[in-house]
Amino acid sequence: MKSLLLALTGAFLPIPSQAKTIACVGDSITYGSTSSDPSSTSYPPNLSRMLKGTMDVYNFGVSGATMKKDGDLPYWEQSAYDDALSSNPDYVVIQLGTNDAKTYQWDEDKYLEDYQAMIDSFASLGHKPAIYISIPSPLYEDDVYSMNQTVINTDLPSILTDLAKKNMDDGKVTGLVNVFEQLGGASLEHYEYFCDLQSCDSCHPSDAGYTVLATAVYKALFMKSSN
Repeated sequence: MKSLLLALTGAFLPIPSQAKTIACVGDSITYGSTSSDPSSTSYPPNLSRMLKGTMDVYNFGVSGATMKKDGDLPYWEQSAYDDALSSNPDYVVIQLGTNDAKTYQWDEDKYLEDYQAMIDSFASLGHKPAIYISIPSPLYEDDVYSMNQTVINTDLPSILTDLAKKNMDDGKVTGLVNVFEQLGGASLEHYEYFCDLQSCDSCHPSDAGYTVLATAVYKALFMKSSN
């Protein structure tokens, strides 16, 4: 097992391996902010443990990253993006949009345009990885980190579901990971995954929440009836 932690300054390139690889692409919720130790309790290492070391799971999360190329911290401009492409992933899980939903920079058309471009960039890799779109976790309080709760809890689940279906029909995307519902959905039923004795944050999960997130990814990738 080689679970790779992305530091805020960039990612370490994965060591070549014969095992299949999973590239976890995302923002601070992929990186593991507010977890007790991102190297062991964010969702990628949790996923790696669930796979019992049979695959290499790489954490390419960048705190604050946006999908939009004109956002305040475009994922496209981070070394993690280049490293994710060059990791030769067999699976790619893309979870970006929470920072795009900040009130001062949300633009649905631009977000979808750039999301499609990122899907295309991974789909164009020669070995054709299985790409999964992940609906980000719900926001439990409006305006936390300047984020628009309506965009995150209403708009993103709808437009990402449509984007996934379109790309599944086109053969570019394999499936959808509904992290949003597993972590409480629109009814915000599971605040305990965000606020407990370990951590309390209306945006980022606690250790318990990151385990649930990893479970949602595991089910989507490897238990095909459980998306």
